Amino acid sequence: MITEDQTEVVEFLGSPSVHGGAAVERVETHASVVFLAGERAWKLKRAVRYDYLDFSTAERRKALCKAEVRINRRTALASALPRCRAGHA
Repeated sequence: MITEDQTEVVEFLGSPSVHGGAAVERVETHASVVFLAGERAWKLKRAVRYDYLDFSTAERRKALCKAEVRINRRTALASALPRCRAGHA
């Protein structure tokens, strides 16, 4: 179940002008939207709630983003680690 309209954020991150004119490829899953532009990737956790997954609030998405970074830190290059932002994160 979608809990928040993220259309504005998806349109913003999907715009080549935001990424210095680079083409943007969008990859969607049930839980996230990933934007690939040049050498960068941006991952937006969808505002959704399922029986097995709760990304229903910005605070919840930020906390889960931080947990994901903590887990991935062991194997990722420092330059590949994401930044977690509040709000529409």
